[in-house]
Amino acid sequence: MQITMVTSGVASSGYSSSLQANANGGVGPYQFSWTFGDGSSKIDSNVVYSDVVSHTYSTAGTYTLTLTVTDSSSPRKSVTKTENVVVKAGSLTGGLSTELIMIIAAIVIVVVVTVIYYARRPKQSKMKDQSDTQPTREMSSSYQSQPQSPPRPQYAAQPIAQTPQSPTMMFCKHCGKQVDASSTFCKYCGKAR
Repeated sequence: MQITMVTSGVASSGYSSSLQANANGGVGPYQFSWTFGDGSSKIDSNVVYSDVVSHTYSTAGTYTLTLTVTDSSSPRKSVTKTENVVVKAGSLTGGLSTELIMIIAAIVIVVVVTVIYYARRPKQSKMKDQSDTQPTREMSSSYQSQPQSPPRPQYAAQPIAQTPQSPTMMFCKHCGKQVDASSTFCKYCGKAR
């Protein structure tokens, strides 16, 4: 009968480590007796082929892991195997797997991007919000709306870029036509410019 240890031999203090061993040969089911080297032990009975246990080492150091596998034959056969387990001081990630850290990082990134998107998004105008909440009025048949032409734009007097040879030109704020800067009234509409 043979024992195959599948453990890496490295653990982090304060965090649960999985230890695995397989039994080959002999008569199953098997009994796996684990001694972890820190004063604690565990026995798993009726194991068909492979046993996986979890153990937490409280402090860093090197521990001697001892596993004794006993088969069900008559007389029973036992095989013992030892292996050193190096326990490192606990890590900053708290024993989290790389995959779990990557998932958490992805979630944080999505949340941050969403918050930034909604913070920078233009706000809807209050006028639109108010028009949505105001009731609409029905027009009676006696009232008919007359089409209205849009209001005429009011132009402020704007000087044209000056060159030394040309006089300053202005525009009428009523009709929008170009008028002489020296005149007070528009020669087209007759209103004060």
